[in-house]
Formats: sequence, structure tokens, C-alpha cells
Amino acid sequence: MRVPSFVTFLPFGNNIAVRARKEVLTVSDTIIVALLSLLGSLGGTLGGIALNSKLSNYRIEQLEKKVDKHNNLIERMFKAEESINLLDEKIKVANHRIDDLEEKG
Repeated sequence: MRVPSFVTFLPFGNNIAVRARKEVLTVSDTIIVALLSLLGSLGGTLGGIALNSKLSNYRIEQLEKKVDKHNNLIERMFKAEESINLLDEKIKVANHRIDDLEEKG
């Protein structure tokens, strides 16, 4: 790896300092920058996870509402079919009575 000419490595106590364009960064400064970058990355990641979680929960709630509507429709259709079957039985009984009355009369 080739190091640019404006960067020089200087001994700085127990640390190594890097001089770049008249600025001196110690290893501890580098560590601070790395930690700040880590915190920024973690914050962005956790924020994205929280936002995605909220969106997923919203979509699940909407699907639950649709399922509830569908189930309500099925229950109503079942009751309607029972009513239709009951009315069919009543019509059959009424027709049978009419036939009996016609035979007697």
C-alpha cells in the first residue's frame, strides 16, 4: 500500500501520530472517530429496524381487519343459508298441506 507524500508517521509518546496536511491525529483521536462512526451506524440501524417494525405491525393490523371482515361475511352467509333452508322446509310443509286440502276438497 502506497502512502501519499503529505502523510508522515511520527512517534508520539506511546502512540503513533499521523501528520496529514499540517494536522496531527493521535491513535486516541482515531479511536474516538471510530466510536462515533460506530454509534452513528448503530443509531441508523436501530432506527431502521424500529421503522420497519412499525410498518410491519401496521400491515399486520390491516390484514387482521380484512380477515375479520371476511370471517364476518362467512358467518352471515352461514346464517342466511340456515334461514333459506328453514324457509324451504316451511314451503314444503305448506305445499303438502295445500295438496292435502285439495285432495279432501
